[in-house]
Amino acid sequence: KNTPVTVIGSGVTQVALGAYHSCAIVSGALKCWGSNSTGQLGDGTTTNKNTPVTVIGSGATQVALGYAHSCAIVSGALQCWGSNSYGQLGDGTTTDKNTPVTVIGSGVTQVALGAYHSCAIVSGALKCWGSNSTGQLGDGDSWRVFPILINLNP
Repeated sequence: KNTPVTVIGSGVTQVALGAYHSCAIVSGALKCWGSNSTGQLGDGTTTNKNTPVTVIGSGATQVALGYAHSCAIVSGALQCWGSNSYGQLGDGTTTDKNTPVTVIGSGVTQVALGAYHSCAIVSGALKCWGSNSTGQLGDGDSWRVFPILINLNP
């Protein structure tokens, strides 16, 4: 399409775009569509969707998308899903997940994703995890499969 088309008619409060997938928060529900090869839509499948599917029914306040992974803040907790080859989901594994898993249980106020890494603000502290091939986690290590505290005042 070379002109805008309406995807969701009303109630949208946030939209996020990954490499080949998209998500929006609609009246507190999280809806996603597009490529789903590693479960990045979070609907329990790896089937691509060309229209929005509901991933989280209520309580979503922010969504962020990486290359093929997704995270959302839901009632103050961080949930992530999709590609996990570098530990970018933060659940301590490198196994892809096609449904949301809780990574941090409370106190999350913001989340941001890179291609293969993730960061979240938790109770005022910055935590990051995933690929660190060029130092993007800021901790001097090579990679993390779980959230770590980043010291911003060394």
